Amino acid sequence: IEVADGIDWWHYATTASAVSFIPRIKMAPSVALDKYNLFLDKRRPGGEGPSCFDRLQAVLRLLGVLMISVFLAFVGVIALYLKIGALSDILCHDTGPVTGWSIMDWVLFLGFVNQMAGLINLPYERKEGVLFFLFTGADAQLQAHEFYAQRAFKAQLMWQIFALYGRRRGLLVALSISAEDIQKIVLREDE
Repeated sequence: IEVADGIDWWHYATTASAVSFIPRIKMAPSVALDKYNLFLDKRRPGGEGPSCFDRLQAVLRLLGVLMISVFLAFVGVIALYLKIGALSDILCHDTGPVTGWSIMDWVLFLGFVNQMAGLINLPYERKEGVLFFLFTGADAQLQAHEFYAQRAFKAQLMWQIFALYGRRRGLLVALSISAEDIQKIVLREDE
């Protein structure tokens, strides 16, 4: 499970930048509430529900995630402001048309374009969408047992990949698993 979580973290970290936090902030409250509900749904040994301490811990986690989200939103907005300021220096000074830009102007502009293009890691989000669809069931709400089943599926998939391909090739294969690959693994068309 740790390897599967590490692969997920790698996909998230490769697109991490201050500006990329801005779209994620819109989803932060619902993600935090989902994690809060998943934490409360876990059953203690003996079938009893979460204790008062568990509930307090879940509320503190929720508040922590929301505080971090507000901080990251602030950092993201400041980073966007700085990037636009640097870009406006290029676009607003009297260099004439873009053919008169210096190499540094082009580097700054292409860096900004690259930043905007990488705001959302679309292949990763598509893969997570397929997994969400497969594991949530008809109610489209991720319950605790569905969350753990999804993690177990990812762990089993990583185990199979590394067993089949070894460490080096297995890492490359694990990092390149797409939504289409997951669909082909899980579904089979009858002809």
